[in-house]
Amino acid sequence: MEGNLIKNILCKTFVKLYQAGLNTPKSGNISARIGNTMIISPSGVAVSDITPEKFIEVKIGDGEIVNGTLTPSSEWRFHHDIYNYFTENKAVIHTHSTYATALSCLNIELPSFHYMIATFGSGPVKCARYETFGTPELSLSVRDAIKDRKVCLLANHGAIAVGESISEAYDNAVLLEELAKIYLISISAGKPTLLPKEEMLELKNKFTTYGKNNDSKA
Repeated sequence: MEGNLIKNILCKTFVKLYQAGLNTPKSGNISARIGNTMIISPSGVAVSDITPEKFIEVKIGDGEIVNGTLTPSSEWRFHHDIYNYFTENKAVIHTHSTYATALSCLNIELPSFHYMIATFGSGPVKCARYETFGTPELSLSVRDAIKDRKVCLLANHGAIAVGESISEAYDNAVLLEELAKIYLISISAGKPTLLPKEEMLELKNKFTTYGKNNDSKA
């Protein structure tokens, strides 16, 4: 059954995020879309206690719980709205990773200082304005920041990564953390050189086919 398989993958990835140092035992959340529903991690359950059966299925459109006995993550709204407004995404990961969160506390975007920023989109990684967690206002802020991108920061909070699969969303979360780390090191030593918009657009187009059969050699 597809739902059970997705729950197993989400559970393993939730643990993997903690093991990679991207979350503390009770921070962060994860979800995946199946048709007109999303499967999301529960609220307040520590990584040591998480099991596939504890994930909750929520209807996309009205937020109704259709399967599960626990309460969905308090951040279910922005997961829901990402799926509702950006239908190409099939997975959402929210982290409190150290460097991305530190950057979010500066309330600044992650600019085009490194060519790998283009894997997320042609522009900078935006920082969603601060709103209280779990609110419709935060969800609206996230929608504005993540539009046309694969990641965003949440001011004074953390980060979000999305993808067309759970593995892509995970990879995006890991890469965002690494780039945030490099950027913070860079600005502590000087002023990083930014790549021009034209180059970022070219890089974005190249990443569209990177690793595919028709990709040119690196």
